[in-house]
Amino acid sequence: YRARDLELDREVAIKLPHAGINQAQLQRFLREVELTASARHRNLVRVHGGGVTAEGWPFLVLELIESGVPLAEVLPDLPLADRVG
Repeated sequence: YRARDLELDREVAIKLPHAGINQAQLQRFLREVELTASARHRNLVRVHGGGVTAEGWPFLVLELIESGVPLAEVLPDLPLADRVG
């Protein structure tokens, strides 16, 4: 989802898990939040934050990337080294 960070006045992306996830899937999502936040690479989106809503939904707040082209359309045209390096 697209959202606005009101404290820092910037557009961000919000990632939520699918509805009806089980405990194992929830733990995997929370681990993804932790790993993504600790990763640093020029090809990785920046993590601005995350947490759990009052209703118990985990969420991840990410840098909003606006390339204008869906990733699924870009990747097939890139050499493998550019996709992972």
